Amino acid sequence: MFLKQNKNDRGPEKIPAIETGKPNLADNRKIILERIAQCLKDCGYRQKGQQFFYVIQGDIAAFFCAEHPSDTTYVWFCVKPLYIPPLPYLTLEPGYRLSYILHDDTMNIPDHAGKRELYQWCKKTSSFAVNKAGPFIRDIDTASKMVSFLDKIRSTSTNKITGLTPIMYWELLMYAELSLHHYPDAEKAAREYLSHIDIPRYTDTVREKGRRDHMLVASLCRANDDELTDRRVNVWRYENTRYFTGKREKEADDRLSDELQG
Repeated sequence: MFLKQNKNDRGPEKIPAIETGKPNLADNRKIILERIAQCLKDCGYRQKGQQFFYVIQGDIAAFFCAEHPSDTTYVWFCVKPLYIPPLPYLTLEPGYRLSYILHDDTMNIPDHAGKRELYQWCKKTSSFAVNKAGPFIRDIDTASKMVSFLDKIRSTSTNKITGLTPIMYWELLMYAELSLHHYPDAEKAAREYLSHIDIPRYTDTVREKGRRDHMLVASLCRANDDELTDRRVNVWRYENTRYFTGKREKEADDRLSDELQG
């Protein structure tokens, strides 16, 4: 099991004290990020950079991202299937801020947060990572599980951890079906995806990406070639995994070279 219960429960007295009176907010922010990092690493997440923490299980990468747009640190929880085409940048979709998921504004950490607030934040986040995020990731860690999950939330409209717009829903479904070689279902999902994205409310860039995605999936479906589909999906899986881990393993590189030459 990739997630583990936090055994290092640091009480408020063990958290580095933040000066009272006129605190140095830059120093406070550093302490906040250190506590976020320790909390998530204790729960089995790996750190990438200063504010990014991920875990990979099966065909799903799940990650927490700490953003600091103003005088408050916001933490997001997001998921990304590895079998979809990689982007040159990482988006926080599908995903939500922890404060929204848990309906708790104290999950947004102001720069002047004290040690008691940080302790409570870590305690709540550890519980979420182990008891909610862990089972959620296991429910969607393969393409077939993702299809079942999407079918279920479409029929029940139940509230889930991560937010799914119609575009995200159909995008996830078409690539999951494609990777399973369910070509009629993938092509149907691709048409739905295009119908939701090809409207004026979205920018030209977003609509153009949507059209390219639709054409790609539709062409692979029409080819009806499992080997061709697997070669393409394996390249996506490799590139997405490498984005998170930053590793270039010789065996994987050799396999990718074979895929690209095939």
